[in-house]
Amino acid sequence: MSGQASLEYLLIITVILLVVLVVVLVLGEFTGVGVDAKIKKSKVYWQSSYPISVEEVAIQNSTAP
Repeated sequence: MSGQASLEYLLIITVILLVVLVVVLVLGEFTGVGVDAKIKKSKVYWQSSYPISVEEVAIQNSTAP
């Protein structure tokens, strides 16, 4: 019985961790968590690209066709 109880405990913990991970990932996409880091990485990439680099970008309208 002890082995079965520990296995059930581990399965419950695994399911809880998976649910928490999915919730964090979904909320991160909708709330914009990490958007600033993505913007900074993108800016560094485009500034250092060769032979054409993008130095500055200004977004005028948030809706794109």
